[in-house]
Amino acid sequence: MRKFRNKKGYTEAELMMVFALLALFGILCFTLIQAGSGAYDRLSENHSNKSYARITLSYVENRIRQGDEKGNIKLVPHPENEQEYALVISNATDVEGEDLWIMQHKDELVEYYVYEGQEVQLDNYLKIGDVYHFGIQKVGNALRVEVQYLVSGEIASQIKIIALRTGGGK
Repeated sequence: MRKFRNKKGYTEAELMMVFALLALFGILCFTLIQAGSGAYDRLSENHSNKSYARITLSYVENRIRQGDEKGNIKLVPHPENEQEYALVISNATDVEGEDLWIMQHKDELVEYYVYEGQEVQLDNYLKIGDVYHFGIQKVGNALRVEVQYLVSGEIASQIKIIALRTGGGK
């Protein structure tokens, strides 16, 4: 029995077993760290998308409240998609005859400054935020604004009903 033991008293089989257990433990730790990192990334992305939707809704609400004067707010057919609407706020700036258009362009909510009577230049915009879908419609004396965003690959939405103090424009 003495001839199979080394000077410290361990057999080669015991030593190999310890190395195998350490390797298994290392692989398990690495796998756990990878899974935790992936979960954190997904959670962070979902939180960011929800925040973008909330910020976008707040921005649109502030713009509507600023332009809430008789006839200054109207919904017009979207230049790219006739089934959707764009929000147009007349005289939103200090420049006479300049309208502010807020609408979806690709996967972004954007705003355009357009002189009255001119067409929207789709390549000249200011980005508001990333959205999956932006929808707006008039409901009575209010506007229903919906922003859709992705959460873990599923579509989620936030809706805000904004009551208009004036007649609501057109």
